[in-house]
Amino acid sequence: MSLNYPTPPSGSNNEANYHRRLLDCLKRSFPRAGVGLVMKETPTGVILSLAQQGSFASANGSATYLFAVTQLLGKDYLMAKFWNGSSLGKEIAIAKHFPFRFKNSERIDDIDFNYTRITSYSFDPTGDNNRTASDGSTTQREVVFPRYVTMDSLSIVNPNGVNGYQCLILATQLGAGTGVTTDEGQKIIWQELPGRVWSRRYNQ
Repeated sequence: MSLNYPTPPSGSNNEANYHRRLLDCLKRSFPRAGVGLVMKETPTGVILSLAQQGSFASANGSATYLFAVTQLLGKDYLMAKFWNGSSLGKEIAIAKHFPFRFKNSERIDDIDFNYTRITSYSFDPTGDNNRTASDGSTTQREVVFPRYVTMDSLSIVNPNGVNGYQCLILATQLGAGTGVTTDEGQKIIWQELPGRVWSRRYNQ
């Protein structure tokens, strides 16, 4: 985080020397993210706030914002834009909640389940919403509910409570990171809040 400081004045007179010293003082004293301070990215820019000791959520940036999903990539993250109810902000990467990240298997109640994403559906070519789950003897198709939906798939420009609400998600910023990075290697600090489930698909 930095400020756009003015260009230091040239010259050797007392006024120029004073302004150069003043700028140096400001740069040295301006706070940076560190112990006790949390840097948060908001729709209006980057801010520093005090971290509340003893609170995991607050110490890691607990501000929750509404986003409109813009891209589904078939990955552990999606792309979305800040949404304040009337206008869209910049597009950022948001990590999916843990159960919806791509994985090949997991163990539940001492049973090993194997997963395979379905990318053959024209309505879900990235496989973000569909998969098969097998316990070794039985295989079923599963779907995310509610679905991950983009603004483009709904043919809307600005979502609202009546038109396009399906593409809206809530996400929070985690100061320690989400454990997910973009394809370019950028650390993702925003994570989707819980609110979806995998369920047996109605048409097997």
